[in-house]
Amino acid sequence: MNRDLKVYSIIGLLLMSLTFFTTFYWSNPPILVGYILLIAIYGFALAENNVVSRTNPAYRHFFILVLVPLVPFLIVIDPIEVGLVGHDPYFKMQNALDLDGSVTGFVDSVLSFPLFFILSMLLRELLGVPLESLAKYLPLLAVSIPSIYYLGLKQYIGEQKAYLSGIGVASIQTFLFFHSMFHEESLAVTYFSMFVLFTAIAARTEKRVLVYILIVAVVFTHHYTAFMMFVFLAIWWTADWSDYEVITRLFALRSSPSNYQTPSYLLAAVLSIAIVIYLLYPFAEVILRGIVTSLVIEGPTEQEGAVVSTSASSLIEIIESIGGRIATVLLVSVACLAVVSRKKITDWEFSWAVFGGGVAVIYVLALVAGQLVNLSATRFYFFVCLSLLPVAVSYLWSDTQRSKQLLTYSVLMIFIVPQVFALAPALVYTDQSTGYPYHGHYTAQTHQATETYATYRPANSEVIGYEGELWRTTTGTFFQRFTEPDWPFVQCENAVYIWKEALEGEFGVERGHIEAPYNKFYSAGQTSLSKCTIPPGLQTYS
Repeated sequence: MNRDLKVYSIIGLLLMSLTFFTTFYWSNPPILVGYILLIAIYGFALAENNVVSRTNPAYRHFFILVLVPLVPFLIVIDPIEVGLVGHDPYFKMQNALDLDGSVTGFVDSVLSFPLFFILSMLLRELLGVPLESLAKYLPLLAVSIPSIYYLGLKQYIGEQKAYLSGIGVASIQTFLFFHSMFHEESLAVTYFSMFVLFTAIAARTEKRVLVYILIVAVVFTHHYTAFMMFVFLAIWWTADWSDYEVITRLFALRSSPSNYQTPSYLLAAVLSIAIVIYLLYPFAEVILRGIVTSLVIEGPTEQEGAVVSTSASSLIEIIESIGGRIATVLLVSVACLAVVSRKKITDWEFSWAVFGGGVAVIYVLALVAGQLVNLSATRFYFFVCLSLLPVAVSYLWSDTQRSKQLLTYSVLMIFIVPQVFALAPALVYTDQSTGYPYHGHYTAQTHQATETYATYRPANSEVIGYEGELWRTTTGTFFQRFTEPDWPFVQCENAVYIWKEALEGEFGVERGHIEAPYNKFYSAGQTSLSKCTIPPGLQTYS
């Protein structure tokens, strides 16, 4: 064992020991300590590229790229289960309700994820796992994205560059939040990450059916991800592809000579039907409606960026906000430099840079000008980083020049650090004195209000508010969002109106607008319930 490997092993043991001590024996560690430990995991994985022997690294790199994102994924899912304190149960309940949605509603713009629902229901029946638990852990499928992406990238940029790109992908902040923010996309983005690997395998073996099946699977799993895949494919296909001719061979009208021949006309027909039925109508309808609503009726809506808002120290806020912008600009700049500074560039680099750069422009416009389409800006960020990271790493890295290797590590760490700091600090939801986790969806007072109302509520009641997950799961009442156009016209004797502090902070709905016209019968801190007539048996609390 050489000296560097010995030092690397000792540091690894110290990191494991410190993490174990902080998790189980340090009752109240500073938030900054947790961030430093998470960043150390990524730094330790990057160092493996130079320290550990490069003999047969594929299996080792594959497992590292699975384990590295697993830790922050578990922290996002439920910090209590990994020895930390507190979590906001909002997303768990939201996911559970979504998983219980419609499988057959595949032309609906909201519940149009039949393969996602089929998988969740199949696992629930086979494993006998409660829906709440399944909703928490099903998005762990996305943990495989960096390792799958790495296997595909190896075909184009080699072992070392693919591994470094995978480490960068494993840190993307919206990727780490797939459980909480975009859980319904977890299966679709996993398919998307397989696309590079499947194209290489299919082009080499002439089994084009692999890619066709993957495309159809994405189409029937998630609208937006399918749309991004088709844009990515179109740009990749448009490129000359003189280096590998992968896309040309996959989608050529005339097959290359081979013992295996895919029935292209049949697969093309199936794919066309899938697109017409499932993708074009609902997605176009959502996008067009969003543009018209934003530009004509409401004007651009304010975007929050790709971070979660919580109270934190000034240092953490600086790293999270300013550092995140610097990291994104740096990534886009390096990818742009890779294209414009070289006289000859491989076609995959050019097409991926064009795709990522175009999406980056849309992402920045959405943050600066507001939401012009009916999609959150945060949904663009993952695809920006996924396509530009390999381009940037391929341009910076050199197997022979130590200076370029150090530069690559530096750029990746500058990118990784603000991504990790974007993870919200774990807060105990029964103690909101230091801030609201995940925008304060459900505070202790809200839990208390729902439990009280569930005990005394009358029959056929209806609740009017903003977020219905807790009310539907705890009280079993019919819930209507106050943002729906007809909410002011609900019969008052059949409805209870909810006000909470986060409602005023995010939507400008003042407390008096809810409480003044009705009779407030419950108040707990920054949460209140109001009704025109207090139902029999329901006491007034304050």
